[in-house]
Amino acid sequence: MTDPEREHLLMRAAFEQLKSEDARELPPFSDVLERRAPPARLTFGSPLLRIAAAGVVLAASVATYRAVVAREGRLEVPSDVVSLGAWRPVTDGLLPQTTLISATPGLGASMLDSLTTGALP
Repeated sequence: MTDPEREHLLMRAAFEQLKSEDARELPPFSDVLERRAPPARLTFGSPLLRIAAAGVVLAASVATYRAVVAREGRLEVPSDVVSLGAWRPVTDGLLPQTTLISATPGLGASMLDSLTTGALP
């Protein structure tokens, strides 16, 4: 007998031994197939409990949505930024309040020409 044949016989004997142990310890497959699963118990069997649970879930989702939307819509600006927005340079008082700054000469004309001809108010 060669080594592969002997290993084959040893494996076959080991499998037969496992099969006989399983047959002694476990029920036959036909008994397993005939068994029926017990009916599942419903946690919320009553329709009133189901409606109450749906109401709680709906109220929680609405409250969460409102909290998120309210937080997104709120703009929080630091006080430093607000004070910078209200700041005006000191030189603003030095600028004349005339239309000279906003007046623009015509195309090809000089600002000096528009001043001497009186084109500006």
